[in-house]
Amino acid sequence: MMKRDDKELRSYGRIASRMSVAEQKALDAELAPYIIDPKKLETSFEVSGPLTVEIGVGKGEQIVEHAKRNPNNRYIASEVFKNGLQKMLREIQQHDIQNLKLFSEDGRDLLAGLPEASVDRMVVLYPDPWPKTRHKKRRIVNEGLLKEAHRLLKPDGELRLVTDVVDYALWMMAAVNEEGTFFPTAISPKEWSEAPADWVSTGYERKALKEGRCPFYFVLKRREDMEKQNHNKGMTTE
Repeated sequence: MMKRDDKELRSYGRIASRMSVAEQKALDAELAPYIIDPKKLETSFEVSGPLTVEIGVGKGEQIVEHAKRNPNNRYIASEVFKNGLQKMLREIQQHDIQNLKLFSEDGRDLLAGLPEASVDRMVVLYPDPWPKTRHKKRRIVNEGLLKEAHRLLKPDGELRLVTDVVDYALWMMAAVNEEGTFFPTAISPKEWSEAPADWVSTGYERKALKEGRCPFYFVLKRREDMEKQNHNKGMTTE
């Protein structure tokens, strides 16, 4: 599997909490049967439904629930944090989830290894905001991610970006505008505060709402898909 340049900045922080090196190695061995090789995507699932890829899933609450609800769809959860992976592994084993695979390294390696036009939905849910100015270059939502999303999404595929940090929301929209290959499906900014119809709230999100932090839900389509759709409706994306 292709590895990223070691000099490239990581978009994530620590990889484990309160786990010894030995415990992490034991977990890695237990995770092995569930880890996907993105270059072997076509032979990795027993089902062939739409594919959702989520980068940085945390404890995986949302993607696990979607996998349970939609057993004929395919899901890949990318997460480096060992504790989150451990939680997902227990859910997979307890509920015998067959349509969810894991990726335990840098999510950008997963994206780089997947074939073109293979993904129906890509999700980046509450990524690390890296709030300090000198660290913002570590934010995972950037031109590179958008270019990969454009390469990977099927026609009419969907990119979902979600954050509860105003500065990061502005950053996301600036990146989308500058990169230029995606366009928001929202007609008005008010819609950015409305979760998609199939949304599954997480513990983190519920805590954020309780503390008064309002999520921004950006649902994006490839510009060419939106232009085709709007042309059929007599509208324009300009």
